[in-house]
Amino acid sequence: MVVLMLLLIITLLGVASMRGTLLQERMAGASYARSVAFNAAETALRFGEARAKTKPVLPATGCNAGVCAQPDPAASPVWEANGFWGSAATTAVSLGSEYSGADAEYIVQFMGKTNACMTVDLRDAEEGAGCPGTERIYRIVARAVSPSGAEVVLQSTYKIQ
Repeated sequence: MVVLMLLLIITLLGVASMRGTLLQERMAGASYARSVAFNAAETALRFGEARAKTKPVLPATGCNAGVCAQPDPAASPVWEANGFWGSAATTAVSLGSEYSGADAEYIVQFMGKTNACMTVDLRDAEEGAGCPGTERIYRIVARAVSPSGAEVVLQSTYKIQ
């Protein structure tokens, strides 16, 4: 009888330790999936910044092929709309096998122009540095989804003279 009780206790301890190990495996898998999605989104963000650097032609309204017109400040962000990602409004990024099958895409959204003299360092102004002209401000939004469903959305602001 004592032997059976010891066997039962050892079995319960074994099952408990297996559950802990399985939980750790799931957590490690989720962390890896999010890491893959984050790296893919970061790559898409860099592609978007490179596209913004070319000063792309803007659509009159909305988004087309990853380039978006200046948004209405009162409206909600376009990328939050259902069905926006994966549509013709975005640009998909080819990641190759480096990101284990993650899908990434981006948009470049024009935010307006600013007078570059407003952003010149005061020391430069005192030394007689001229105003470099107007600067275009873009918001780049990138989204990536790992094969297991982890989703990451990153955003950056990019200024071009």
